[in-house]
Amino acid sequence: ADYLDPDFKQAFWGPNYDKLLAIKDKWDPDQLLYGSTNVGGDRWAESEEGRLCR
Repeated sequence: ADYLDPDFKQAFWGPNYDKLLAIKDKWDPDQLLYGSTNVGGDRWAESEEGRLCR
């Protein structure tokens, strides 16, 4: 899998993504845990300065 792949969800997580996202939402409702290719990472955008925005 390539972290720059626009379809990283399928590349990294495959058919498990939706189930994993539901688990993440349950245990991390405030979205404190972030990684660009982590489950739920596409909910964030990185600004040119490197700051994270929802």
